[in-house]
Amino acid sequence: LIFYLSRKKIKYLYDFRSFAVGEHVDTGNLKKNSFLHKLFVKIDNNLVKNSAGIVVLEECAKKLLFKTYKVPNVPIEIIRTCADQSAYKKKNNYSFSINKTINFVSLGGARNPYRSDIILYIIKCLLENGINCKLDFINKNDKIIILKNAKKINFPIDKLNIYSMNHNNISEHLIKFDFGLIFYHSTKWRRVCSPTKLGEFLSAGLPVISLEGIDIIDDLNKKFKFIHCIKSKDLNSKNFLEDFKKFIQSSFENNLCQKLALSEFNINNANLKYKNIYQ
Repeated sequence: LIFYLSRKKIKYLYDFRSFAVGEHVDTGNLKKNSFLHKLFVKIDNNLVKNSAGIVVLEECAKKLLFKTYKVPNVPIEIIRTCADQSAYKKKNNYSFSINKTINFVSLGGARNPYRSDIILYIIKCLLENGINCKLDFINKNDKIIILKNAKKINFPIDKLNIYSMNHNNISEHLIKFDFGLIFYHSTKWRRVCSPTKLGEFLSAGLPVISLEGIDIIDDLNKKFKFIHCIKSKDLNSKNFLEDFKKFIQSSFENNLCQKLALSEFNINNANLKYKNIYQ
């Protein structure tokens, strides 16, 4: 609030990285129509109304912005979360073999709205169907939650690794994996996000497996064969497992993942857009 008041007479760019108020209601951290909720909504509305420019993550986020707020006639730039491609090495092409250990990785949060429980479930399904694989969670704060979810389904602990890592080492480490996992609980507010890990996985040359419900990933799934989306309602169906197995048993030109990252998730392009809107 003090920040808001101090900015009232100064031109500012509102970098709209998430619909935070709505997301906090969805996750239960903020009660809808409570005093705090109404206060945050009022502050948010005023920050949008008085801004000299706005940045959103995706085109779908821009549309939701106009549906939710009284948006002023100011420059609006779409700048998704990006990665520095110069930090990543070229990834060798992936090819499935019956004796191969498939290495899956989840990067970042594991508690609501992130669905570590579903990640553990789908990997366990593969293990139970004779596919040798391992799962790593690169995570700083949610180890207890991950282990609790693993215990609920008797996930084999020898196939599970949980550890934190300095972010400067992530780019070099990701290249050791075969697939990146992005599993969010989708809501009206969450589905317009731009997951940082999407750009990081693609920059590392990793095909991506995601829970359906994030607009940018759902859209890429329709265009590229190295993106695979799973519907929540299909998780207990035979078709889910067969489609999942078919995807991981495919061969991939991993340089195509990195090519997409270079064109769509390039931090140099993002920096140029920021420079343009500030000018």
